[in-house]
Amino acid sequence: MKVSVLIPYFQGRRRLLTRTLWLLRNQTYQDYEVLILDDGSDEQIVELCGGPVIYEQLRPAGSPPRASNMAYVHGYRKCQGEFVILTHPEYMAPLNAIERIVGAYDGSARLSATALALSPEMTARLQDYPWETDLDALQNEPGFWGFGTPWGWINSDARGWCHHFAFTGQTREGWALTDFIPETDQRHMNDSWIVGVEVAMGRPPMPAGFAVYHQHHTRTTEWPFPQKSVRIARMTG
Repeated sequence: MKVSVLIPYFQGRRRLLTRTLWLLRNQTYQDYEVLILDDGSDEQIVELCGGPVIYEQLRPAGSPPRASNMAYVHGYRKCQGEFVILTHPEYMAPLNAIERIVGAYDGSARLSATALALSPEMTARLQDYPWETDLDALQNEPGFWGFGTPWGWINSDARGWCHHFAFTGQTREGWALTDFIPETDQRHMNDSWIVGVEVAMGRPPMPAGFAVYHQHHTRTTEWPFPQKSVRIARMTG
């Protein structure tokens, strides 16, 4: 089964994307593509692509920021995969991430990796960790589990959290049940919206059985995580 990984990109995360793409380019799964959906960056992102990584320029450089929904919708229509994974440029996924999420999927619910956050200091010192071969070694850093995540809680509380678009996927048949995600520029209409719909359908997202790691970056949205999503997290457990 062919898999497509969709990554919206706007601005300021090129160094983070470089590490993310190294891991995605070396996945154990065989039949996949990665679409970088450049939605207005003035950085040289196309030179990071090649092989399974495909560059798509959606808007001219310097375009104002907008919600990632628009990039995801474009990528969903463009991609070739039967199984579609959504992620972000800052998330580092283990080398067997695609293999594991596809292997664990049984059609009953969207699967999502647990999102664990790296502190600014850890992100700056990633060269000191064996992230290329053992991402989970990052968990051994003193203070890791007590670090406050961008979503309003600490890493130790995030082990059961699987609702964010950190690394989440299902077949096209599964996405079709919600008509994928809204084609809107309104922020927070992806994670918050879809979890609410899925809960109402009796199909809340399920853990994929592994973690991905959020590299620290300057945020363009509010901090902490939107309260609507926090309420959904509490409701769905």
